[in-house]
Amino acid sequence: MKFFATLAAVFGCALMLLGAPKFMTLESGKYKIIFREMPHRWSIVQFFCDGVELGTPTGFYSNVMSPASGKYIGAGHTEGGLEQFLEGSVSVDGGEAVPVAEGVYKGEKVVFKKTSTLANIKLSCTYTLTPEGLRADKQFTALKDQPVHQFYMWQFCWNKKTTDYLFIRKSGNVVKGKFINDNKMRVYGEPEAYFFSQYLPEGKYATVNFFPEFGKFTGKNLLWDVGKAYHKYYFWVDLPKVVKAGYTSPVYSMIAKAFPAEDLADWENKAKAEAAALLKQYPFAPTKVETAEGLTVESSDKFNCVKSSLPVEMGSSYNIEFEICKTEGISSKVSDHYVLVGYYDKARKFHILAQLADKIKGDGEYHTVKGGFKTPAEKNVIYLYMYNSRSKGTVTVRNLKLEKF
Repeated sequence: MKFFATLAAVFGCALMLLGAPKFMTLESGKYKIIFREMPHRWSIVQFFCDGVELGTPTGFYSNVMSPASGKYIGAGHTEGGLEQFLEGSVSVDGGEAVPVAEGVYKGEKVVFKKTSTLANIKLSCTYTLTPEGLRADKQFTALKDQPVHQFYMWQFCWNKKTTDYLFIRKSGNVVKGKFINDNKMRVYGEPEAYFFSQYLPEGKYATVNFFPEFGKFTGKNLLWDVGKAYHKYYFWVDLPKVVKAGYTSPVYSMIAKAFPAEDLADWENKAKAEAAALLKQYPFAPTKVETAEGLTVESSDKFNCVKSSLPVEMGSSYNIEFEICKTEGISSKVSDHYVLVGYYDKARKFHILAQLADKIKGDGEYHTVKGGFKTPAEKNVIYLYMYNSRSKGTVTVRNLKLEKF
């Protein structure tokens, strides 16, 4: 008994030294988001809408960077080092910002700002909660050269009792699936989806992860089917293997929200309507080939091709128009500097839908190119392929326009 009494005393002293867990709650409309100080470094731990627990405290949310495989830094991950919390503040309805602290902050617009470091990455996060949902905006600067194996900009531990998921690609394709709780990735490396949703029959509610101005940055979406803990959504950003000192990223933005749905059919219909409404509010960002600046394929003494996805529907016909400039020094071989519309099927066989700009010379002038193509009936991601192989010149494509007919 004396041993157990001593052990209890030691444990009690340890708890006093560590302190009780500190939580901060943001509330607006039907939403309630809970953050925890340690060991999560003021990251999200729960997500409620209308009293339904959609995001559970069964894993780490927020951002995690790994400089090498398995060496994670961020939130509660410590395998590669500790996230260092620098500062944080909370404001309600435009009022004075106060230092982040335990408590409940409620209003029409509640804003939590946080700055921290992940190794040599200084990351600023702004969480804005309104009756419309949660918006998270993040941006980082490299203080020194930083090796990056993976950088998860967002993680959401959605309730393990969700049964179905769907996502929508920029092309308009809707992909659906079911969770089977086998600890495997249901979705891995999906680059073209701008909208994800999961359905929770028990609460008759659905989750949403949506990218405003999709296309401002690129990355990969993942869904991890861990039945004992969560059905976790991840997004990692595309970055070079080493982020150079002084680099400042674009602002990465995501909207997380929820909506009620009576059953699977109601959920699917409402999810599509929700995606359409959000897309109307936050249209796709123009790709480089759609801008006046254009996309330039630099010279190379080897095979060289750059691709850009096209927002097209399956089984449809399109007119395509763009301007192209080829400079002196391009290859004499047409296939080294033409433009193709095409795709790879599931068997990895390449299909050409249109061959364009093959007669344009390397004269340094812009020329207008027009053509047409028809997309296949089966679901595929269609790309514009721009070539500049075995060349000393450059190829630039700009002002791309697509018209469905």
